[in-house]
Amino acid sequence: EWEDHAKYSAPEEAAALRQGMQWKHMDLCDLSNLVAGSFDLALEKFTLDAILCEAKDDATDPRGNAAILGLHRVLAPGGTFISIAWGRGRRELLLQAGGLFDVEWQQLPGEAHQRPYAYFCKKRAPKPVAAPAASKPAAPRSGKVSTDMAVVVVHEASLEIQIDFSKY
Repeated sequence: EWEDHAKYSAPEEAAALRQGMQWKHMDLCDLSNLVAGSFDLALEKFTLDAILCEAKDDATDPRGNAAILGLHRVLAPGGTFISIAWGRGRRELLLQAGGLFDVEWQQLPGEAHQRPYAYFCKKRAPKPVAAPAASKPAAPRSGKVSTDMAVVVVHEASLEIQIDFSKY
């Protein structure tokens, strides 16, 4: 989609869209052919919604968890994963499962009755492996509402957004 946008853009804009970027088209649930720690940023827009549309529980869905584990693996230390989603609550549980990410979220601004949410997931450093404990795992921490408007809706009808990456 972005490569198509770059193809039909003015030459200067197209060059800017491609500069320093790698555009990959692949299955989010299987990122095994990507090198660990090779991305500073990963962005998905409604892909997890499609993967999880029939899931009874997002946090335990095998395909959803495979996607989250894969994203965590391919992100560089301190990397950021941004997820644009229609729902709140269930998505938060999936993104926080396993304690892999610190999650902040905000609902996208605009006039529409139903507006999607942007989840900003900062990769957490792995913890040292300890001996298995007999107790239950800790519940995921609740996500934090982002009060800094890092996302701006440019065209509401097509959900074209701009994200200020300097905060991430």
